[in-house]
This record gives sequence, C-alpha cells and structure tokens, in this order.
Amino acid sequence: SFVTSVGERLSTIWVHDARGEREITSQGYAFQPAFSVDDKHLYYLQRARDNRRFVSGELWSVVLDTGKRERLLPDFLMEHYSVAPDGNHVTFVSVDDAGHSSVWIATLDGSVAPRRLSSLDSVRARFGTGNDVFFVGGETTTSMFLYRVKEDGSGLQKMSPNRVLFLYDVSPDGKWASVWELDNNTLALYSTESDARTILCRCATAGEENRGVTPPLVSWSGDGKYLFLHRTVSRETFAVQLPPGRVIP
Repeated sequence: SFVTSVGERLSTIWVHDARGEREITSQGYAFQPAFSVDDKHLYYLQRARDNRRFVSGELWSVVLDTGKRERLLPDFLMEHYSVAPDGNHVTFVSVDDAGHSSVWIATLDGSVAPRRLSSLDSVRARFGTGNDVFFVGGETTTSMFLYRVKEDGSGLQKMSPNRVLFLYDVSPDGKWASVWELDNNTLALYSTESDARTILCRCATAGEENRGVTPPLVSWSGDGKYLFLHRTVSRETFAVQLPPGRVIP
C-alpha cells in the first residue's frame, strides 16, 4: 500500500476599477487577461482539462458589467493571443497534435474562418498598426527571430538581426517592439522602421515557473501614456509616464 496526495494549482483573475476589486474567475487556471479596446470585455485563457502543455488554454470572454461568459474559437488551444486595435480580430499561437506552434488570425465574431499566417514554430504574437502581426518564430527554438507579417499572410519580413526568444509587446504606434534576445538574456527594444536598437538591461525572462501569469517585462498602455516595467524578483510593476509623442523615456 502507499499514501499519496494530488493537488491542482489554481490561478484566478481579478479586476480593480471604480467599483473596487472583484474576482472574475474562481475555478481552474486562468491567465493572460486583456481588456477590449472599449473596456467592456475581458479576455483570458483558461487551461483545458485535456491539455498536456502547461501554458496553453482556451480563449474566453466575459462582459464586465453582466458577468456573461463566452468561449471563443473552441477548436483551438492557445499559448498566447492578442486582440487587434479594431476590436474584432485576434492573432494567436496554437499548438497542433504534432507539437508545432503556428501563428493564426481570426475574427472574434466568427464571421471569417481562422487562417494560419506562418508555418514557422512560434512563441508569441502581437498586433501592430493596421492589423500587421509581429511574432517570434523559427525552424527551431534556438534559431528564432522577430518577424512581421500582414494580416493576409503576405509580406513575411525578419525584423531582428539577433536571435530572439520572446516578444513582450509592441508599442501602440507600432514603431517599437520589446523583446528578449537569446544571447546574454538581453532585454531590448527594436525599431520597426529602422535598424535602431536600445538595450534596457541584461535581465530578460519569461517568468520561469510563473510563465503565463508573469506580466510582460516591458509593455505600454493602450493610450501610449505609460510604459510599464515589471520586476520579477519582487513581483512589482512600475508605471513610467511618457512625454507626449514618445514611447521610450
């Protein structure tokens, strides 16, 4: 005979607004929350029971005023997603049965069938301006770079000369991308219009065992007024106010 214990790790999402703080999810493992452009919906991933990968799940939407929930794109398990500025498109990284992770684009209302944008194995994808999609991808996990592709799958363009492991965010004006370079754990900002590159620190990470719930180390507010910096050691996030017209302090 033997004695054992079985547990399940939970992750819940909360919202803080003028009404105070309230719990949005109460069961299972929810992560990667994101507000809609009009702040009326909250999107998030919910880990599925039949999923063997730690950081992936189904895309859900909840109406913040009523609490009504809806599962979106039920045929896909996602490792990451990004809602477009137009509020109706979503790009995401989905893992197939063979273990390959590709970048897709779809409409949230289901009016257009999901379409794969690239066959490269990918990690994260985010919208720029005009529904252009930025993602980190490559033939292998040790030879990945930052790419840009149009919403119809055309115009695939490599944006980084150095190997990139992770994409944190794209600035609201689409002119800068914050990434984790593979060499020396470099946290850098890449210009999407030139060869300009700015190093912030040698401190890049995806969150280790807290990957999926750790905020991006560098990200921007939707209105472009703040740059958010997350410090993983103390789990603190700092908001840096930006001068008008600038995305870097």
